[in-house]
Amino acid sequence: MSRSIQQIKLNSTQTGKPARRQISSRKFGVLMALPCVIALLALIAFPLGSMLYNTFFKVNRFTPDIPARFVGFENYVDVFQDRYIGTAFSNTIYFVVVSVGLELLIGMGVALLLYQPLRGRVVIRTLLLSPMMIAPVVAGLQWRWLFADQYGALNAFLKGLGLPAPLWLADPNISMFSIIIVDVWISYPFVMLMFVAGLAGVPEELLEAAHIDGAGYWRRVWWIMLPSMRSIILITILMRVMDAFRVFDTIYVLTRGGPGVSTESISTYTYRTAFTNLKFESAGAMSVLAVLMVAVLSVVLVRVLRGSEVA
Repeated sequence: MSRSIQQIKLNSTQTGKPARRQISSRKFGVLMALPCVIALLALIAFPLGSMLYNTFFKVNRFTPDIPARFVGFENYVDVFQDRYIGTAFSNTIYFVVVSVGLELLIGMGVALLLYQPLRGRVVIRTLLLSPMMIAPVVAGLQWRWLFADQYGALNAFLKGLGLPAPLWLADPNISMFSIIIVDVWISYPFVMLMFVAGLAGVPEELLEAAHIDGAGYWRRVWWIMLPSMRSIILITILMRVMDAFRVFDTIYVLTRGGPGVSTESISTYTYRTAFTNLKFESAGAMSVLAVLMVAVLSVVLVRVLRGSEVA
């Protein structure tokens, strides 16, 4: 500390100018990022604030001359009294739990496979990442053709094997699982990519020491690889849960929430409420409740996973 002060005094003496206070690298980084942060907050906060503000008003869309009427929490009460909102939320929770769970299992399995010294591993990894590069709408249209009951390739294959051909998108008992298959196909490459990056950071010394001590492959995976990837696993789960909770395009392209309301999610029902029923205030209230639910779910996930890490 004393040397740095003497150096500053020496520089000021040599140049004949007073020493300037130096800004730390952390403060300099904050100052450089501040304009971008302010712009992002403005772009995010204004739409959210406007939507939240509008949820406390009623607007007559057919008589624009009548001013908006303040109704307090009436729009939120209407949401809770809606007979389909419970189904939409339960379908969304089911979709998120099953879809993200399968993506984690498949992504981890493929990542462990690619972790092995395979020939052509780069080419295999590129091919496995290809579903992530396809737009969800395009992927939904492709799978809609595959799931078609009369001319679909999947049912033609099953009939060729002498197996029954189900109504993948028209049967309310399996339509949600059909959508989950498509979402897993689209999203598991992202999970795989995150886990491949996490496995690359596992210390080789620990794996070699465990192997010398007689630990089998799955013991090394459970006790060394997975604990070393806790942060990656936490980030992956949070990102996939938030993304799956707001899924819209895949469901809308495949079933539009049908048959009936068997695949209706909170996103599709919000869209239907806003642009079909023209209840924009109620749709805004649904969106606010969905954001709160995702926030609470994220906090719970972070605390549970960090608690397991501490334990």
